[in-house]
Amino acid sequence: MTFTVLSEKIEKCLIEQMNETAKHKNLKKNLYTEWDSKMKLSFPNLIIPPLFGKGSQDVVINPRLNVKWEPPEQGWYKINFDGASAGNPSPSGIGCIVRDSKGKCLKEIAENIGVETNNEVEFRAAYQSLQLGTDLGWRNIHLEGDSLNVINAIQNKQTPSWHLNRWLRPILALLERLDDF
Repeated sequence: MTFTVLSEKIEKCLIEQMNETAKHKNLKKNLYTEWDSKMKLSFPNLIIPPLFGKGSQDVVINPRLNVKWEPPEQGWYKINFDGASAGNPSPSGIGCIVRDSKGKCLKEIAENIGVETNNEVEFRAAYQSLQLGTDLGWRNIHLEGDSLNVINAIQNKQTPSWHLNRWLRPILALLERLDDF
């Protein structure tokens, strides 16, 4: 499974959750059918982030980072994880993809997880990704994600908010089972 297919699965999960929420709030049926329309509804002033942001007086253009996936070293597995929440809190989804040193997709997860906060979603995605790797018996895992809160919490062994400790403690326990990460 490619990263694009995984992203599409996560989007589909989020759209299903948003439609379910809309149904319970008596909103228009299938209001959220495309990612862009959903984002525009949630953030009416959004202009293709992260390229543009309001500065003190002018629009500031923030350059996009040129990011490219790199395979892990021979004998290692790379798990890329992400969480997405349409609001804070709101319907959410998580996903991960596991690849070997040749870039071959070995396993993936895409899952609706109900209503969560944006930070809890990222921590849960990291936890479930590590759980997947350790359940398969892997001890050389490179964990990669885009959440600085998760990365900093793992490195510093503390979270920015006490309620996230329910995810950090099991993440750290799983990391103890690895040879390195």
